Amino acid sequence: MISVVIPVYHEELTINDTLGALATAADGCACEVIVVDGDPGGGTLSLIRDAGAVKIIASPGRAAQMNAGARIAHHDVIVFLHADTKLPGGAFPLIDAALADRAVKGGAFSLAIASGSIMLSFIAFTANVRSRLLRLPL
Repeated sequence: MISVVIPVYHEELTINDTLGALATAADGCACEVIVVDGDPGGGTLSLIRDAGAVKIIASPGRAAQMNAGARIAHHDVIVFLHADTKLPGGAFPLIDAALADRAVKGGAFSLAIASGSIMLSFIAFTANVRSRLLRLPL
């Protein structure tokens, strides 16, 4: 199984769409979903409709939130997912297939930005080239 850690901070408008897209990306694979709110009031957590999601509050800051989620994750494979990000369909079987190779220790999907902006398309393109050439994903 895979644990998915999603750091959030005032993501009330997008979190349920993100969780819905995550279910599609899982493609029937079981996963643990951990949403870590950096808002001490837990505003985003209060709006989550997925009863199975684990909801915790941590110190604000993406790294602190990701670390807090990783500490309570129950599985060896952890996917860190931004709250405004959607994984491709069938992502979990792809992750499982990649990790079947014992030489693989981590990875990332290609970046795509849903926008008609030429500048954002260029940024996504260069980020993907950088990831492939230098093995440094964003």
